[in-house]
Amino acid sequence: MTHLVVLGLDNRDDAERVFDLAGDLAKQQLLQLEDAAYAYKDDKGRVRIQQSVNLAGAGAAGGALWGTSRSASSCSRAGRRCSSWPGRPLSTG
Repeated sequence: MTHLVVLGLDNRDDAERVFDLAGDLAKQQLLQLEDAAYAYKDDKGRVRIQQSVNLAGAGAAGGALWGTSRSASSCSRAGRRCSSWPGRPLSTG
């Protein structure tokens, strides 16, 4: 069963301590943690979010995996042998 837990804290320092504590408990397998985040206002009053999972990085990794699988799939459907080395464009032969 999945649970969403929301805590309201008075300041950013307390939020960071709870954030770190949750991470430590997860490392000890005392807490199943899929993601954690806290929101705060910066000195200019803008809302900022600190998140344990980098969604931009996760999206980029997923996109790279998708692109790789699509390239391999299109080469095999065309009946060609394809090879690619890091830093080199995909070549067919």
